[in-house]
Amino acid sequence: MVQRELVAKYNEAEPHTGAVTGPGKAAASAIRIPVFVAPVDCRILGVDLNPEVTIAAAPVNYWTFKLKNGATEITAAKTNAAGGGLSSLSRNACTVNTSGGEDLVAAGAVIVMTGTSGLGAQDLSTQQLGVTVRFTPR
Repeated sequence: MVQRELVAKYNEAEPHTGAVTGPGKAAASAIRIPVFVAPVDCRILGVDLNPEVTIAAAPVNYWTFKLKNGATEITAAKTNAAGGGLSSLSRNACTVNTSGGEDLVAAGAVIVMTGTSGLGAQDLSTQQLGVTVRFTPR
C-alpha cells in the first residue's frame, strides 16, 4: 500500500506542511479554511495540527478544531480545553473517524479545517497553524 503525505498543497516529490494564519480574538471566532484538495480517491490515515506556538490549555474559552469534507466530520474535535493544550513541539494527532466511512474522500474533494472559540480564547491572529494530512489512494 502506497502512503503519501499531503499538507495544504500537493507536492508528491517532496511532501511539506502547509500553514494557515489563525483568527484574532476581538470576538468569539468561527473559522473555515481549506487545507487539502484530494488529488485522487483516497482514505485519510491521519491528521496532525502543528501550531507555531503552544496553545495553552484553557478551562472556559478554548479552541476546538475539526477537519470536514462538506458536513462530514473527518476528525473528532481537537481542543485545548482544560486538560488539553496543543504543543508547538510535537505532532498533535487528531482522531480520524472511520466507523461510517468518514475517512473516505473522493478525488477533488476540498477538506476544510473548522475552528471555534470563546471570547477570551488565545489570540492566534499572528500565528501559523500547520495541518498535516496523511492519506493513501484507494
